[in-house]
Amino acid sequence: MATVTISLSDPLKDWAERQTREGEFGDVSDYVGDLIRKDRERRQWIEDVQKLIDEGLASGVSTRTMDEIMADARARAGVDSREL
Repeated sequence: MATVTISLSDPLKDWAERQTREGEFGDVSDYVGDLIRKDRERRQWIEDVQKLIDEGLASGVSTRTMDEIMADARARAGVDSREL
């Protein structure tokens, strides 16, 4: 495992140490690692959503009605429209 040295302001250091003392993390390193993992996941989610948005915009304007689109979405999701 690689070692990285970081400097934190006193309030950030106190916060990180408090998270460790409250038992959620073994030490400050675990807490920082968790923050980095969550940031990486969030950025991947944003990239995935942006890709879907770009695909939607590139697909053009639909000729279907909103009712047709919703019925198709419900069918794909396996939801009976009578349940709504």
